[in-house]
Amino acid sequence: MATTAKHIVLTGLSGAGKSAVGSRLANRLQCDFCDLDLAISERAEMSIPEIFENAGEVQFRVMERELLLALLASERQTVVATGAGALVDTTNRKRALMAAHVVWLQVTPTNAAKRLAGHNDRPLLSRGDVEGRLQSMLEAREHAYAASHLVVDTNNQTSEWVAETLALQIHEMGSA
Repeated sequence: MATTAKHIVLTGLSGAGKSAVGSRLANRLQCDFCDLDLAISERAEMSIPEIFENAGEVQFRVMERELLLALLASERQTVVATGAGALVDTTNRKRALMAAHVVWLQVTPTNAAKRLAGHNDRPLLSRGDVEGRLQSMLEAREHAYAASHLVVDTNNQTSEWVAETLALQIHEMGSA
């Protein structure tokens, strides 16, 4: 699906490298960067786990949608690192596909679990078998991720390599 959009939206499982790649890609493209979860946390003046605990996942998803849609409507070119579930929402996904180059940063649940080891700031991964939960999430979300314009395998790659690869691919698509 071709797009003339100026925004770049990164999606994929937790641990795919969306924040690290997004920051580097925005720097490379000399544009704005937004880590959606971090921005939501700053606006709410609570951590993501606190938002989930105090307001619930539904309210978090409302905040997520509001901020994502505002970013996509902005005139400023922005690389957006979404939360792993942001584009499961049909409205979010459709708007992103229309207003941005959507990129699925693929990672296996095994590699994602290794990258996330020692981090317990993800409420949907805070209990039990992280790799198993990531596998279940991938199965449930793969249809949303698969709608992306571009797919980059991040397994065994550095965030610098992924950002450079994406910058070249986006340039070839003609928007950056």
